[in-house]
Amino acid sequence: MELNSIKSKIQIAKIKASRDKVVGKYFLLIKSPSQNSQSVDYLLVVTKKIGKAVIRNHIKRRIKALLRKHLETINSNYDYSFIAKKAIVDCDFKMLEEEFLAEMRKVK
Repeated sequence: MELNSIKSKIQIAKIKASRDKVVGKYFLLIKSPSQNSQSVDYLLVVTKKIGKAVIRNHIKRRIKALLRKHLETINSNYDYSFIAKKAIVDCDFKMLEEEFLAEMRKVK
């Protein structure tokens, strides 16, 4: 299974319209049915409110690392959107991983 970033405006609009949301301490997870079940499609949203570019890129790299690490446990029948919250800046990777796994269990 492979990991693909969502870039299409149509897919982004479809995810925004989805009602399947899980609110966590560090990010909001939204899922919507996928058209391609061969890969896991994801969208990362880290706004300027969270910090400067270096911090935003660091957060994106950490979430991508979690997606790669737990790729086999993720349901590929859905597209996922991760919207980062301000609290994500102060958490370490282990806490972020626990939150990620808890939210993925809730969303199934």
